[in-house]
Amino acid sequence: QTGSKMISVISQPVIYTRDTAVCPGSTVRLTDLVYAVDGTDVYFYSDAAGQNPVNPPYDFVINADVTFWAQLKNSTNLCRSQLKPIAIIMNPAPVVSTIDIQVCQNDITNLYDAVTFYTPSTTFEFYRGQYGTVRILNPESFAAKSSTTECYVKAINPTTGCESRLAHFNVIPFN
Repeated sequence: QTGSKMISVISQPVIYTRDTAVCPGSTVRLTDLVYAVDGTDVYFYSDAAGQNPVNPPYDFVINADVTFWAQLKNSTNLCRSQLKPIAIIMNPAPVVSTIDIQVCQNDITNLYDAVTFYTPSTTFEFYRGQYGTVRILNPESFAAKSSTTECYVKAINPTTGCESRLAHFNVIPFN
């Protein structure tokens, strides 16, 4: 076969990405959302055209919905994959509001009485101590002290695991 030439077809690397949903303030590592085969390098972009590269490190604190785009480059033949989006959705944090409660000294009180507003379908954790460092395991039967007790509550979405900020309230004894 005189004058024939061999043509090699080099295929693009195939990229697999996954979207994720996180709670406000969560850190997301982009490399955890891409499956890269051996012999490829991953590149991330903040735009669908691949014009704005995202520089390492690839860890981001998420406080709003955001989309990044990923691309693989074969380190041997330099072929690139198509750009694939990675959507990061921020689940909303639940909300909780409180009021102080007054009880007779040494009485048993229900700390749930301090909760005035909350996001539906949430669970609660109660704490005492400076900045809510000690968990209260039985908030339904809290023994009031002889002096004011600072308490905190946070709401937790059982489906997403997202938590509210700690809401402060006082248990104030009548003397």
